Amino acid sequence: MRPDFFYVQLTVIWYGNIPEETHYVILRTMFSPWRALAWVVFFLAFIIPFLVLINRKVKTKPVAMIALCSLAIIGIWLEHFLLLGPALSHGATDLPLGLYDIAIFLGFMGLMVISVGWFMRTFPETTAGPQTRSA
Repeated sequence: MRPDFFYVQLTVIWYGNIPEETHYVILRTMFSPWRALAWVVFFLAFIIPFLVLINRKVKTKPVAMIALCSLAIIGIWLEHFLLLGPALSHGATDLPLGLYDIAIFLGFMGLMVISVGWFMRTFPETTAGPQTRSA
């Protein structure tokens, strides 16, 4: 799912002239407590990565890229929460984000880190370029 999901959804609704579908977007971007979360998602998953990745030097620093990717992953996770939250928590006055939600996120994040670490150890990156045969 991409960070520009809401814009694309709104474009389809506007172009298709489907006003009954606007409730979906309005609920998640205009009303509390989802409005603040929508702005956080917008900045974490789009604005910050866009502005940081304009600089070419940042893309060559692994630590900076790990930090940026971590922010983007958190932003995408919050975007999924924003998509599901209003449907599961009707009439919520504050964000229904609890300790279980964070623990589940950290558990899956840990599994992903372990999987990527195992893959990188099993299939190490080679530093040599393509090998050419001399005639």
